[in-house]
Amino acid sequence: MIRVSLFLSGRLVSKATFESAEVFLGRDPSCDVVIDNLGVSRRHARIFHAGDVWTVEDLGSSNGIHFQGSRVRKQALLADDEFGIGKYTVQFEALAGEPVAAAATATAQAVSSISSPLSDEHGDLTFALDRGDLEKILEKARMPQATEQRAPRLTRVKPRNPIMIVPLSKGHYMAGKAKTSDIRLKGWFVPRRAAMFVREGGRDMVISLADRSRVKVNRKRVDSQALADGDVIQIGRNRFIYTM
Repeated sequence: MIRVSLFLSGRLVSKATFESAEVFLGRDPSCDVVIDNLGVSRRHARIFHAGDVWTVEDLGSSNGIHFQGSRVRKQALLADDEFGIGKYTVQFEALAGEPVAAAATATAQAVSSISSPLSDEHGDLTFALDRGDLEKILEKARMPQATEQRAPRLTRVKPRNPIMIVPLSKGHYMAGKAKTSDIRLKGWFVPRRAAMFVREGGRDMVISLADRSRVKVNRKRVDSQALADGDVIQIGRNRFIYTM
């Protein structure tokens, strides 16, 4: 049994539970999860169970599916994994009845997917944080989190237009110039993959992903930094205030 939740800009659009071994997502009304948007193909993707693993597969759509910032054709899913379809975020939850082996297999594939989208797309990118440490942090961020009444948020104060408020309700967010970024930023000094916001041990932290353009927290360049209420985070010319 699985639960599939659909989000748009952090807002829950739909949530449904399925007992079948195959769930279709797309614009067509016959799909199990209907996404009414022209950027979504009629039968865009499917989530299916095979070989003790839950997997999401692109069904030849125009805009594809994205996982951890990279477009993928097929991706094994771990409990509470998220992937993108157009402007929407799909959250996968494995409920009672999932084979134990599925989680272990999906974990191994999920870890391998972390290194590829960042390094393959940006061969000259130098991580300010050791990749092994980054993978450990990401794995913790992907674990189920307690639901909070009000999620911490990032509010952009420079530039003020357009207004940007980002509730940090997920385990991790990618920030940068890339189109697939969760927090998409503009500016000459913003790398395609500039920073990552992750939740670890109940606290949010920011991680710099590029040595040449490190993130600043309260005007100090950092490799990684746990965030406190009122901290000012600067990425290129974009300035955010973190509030809890």
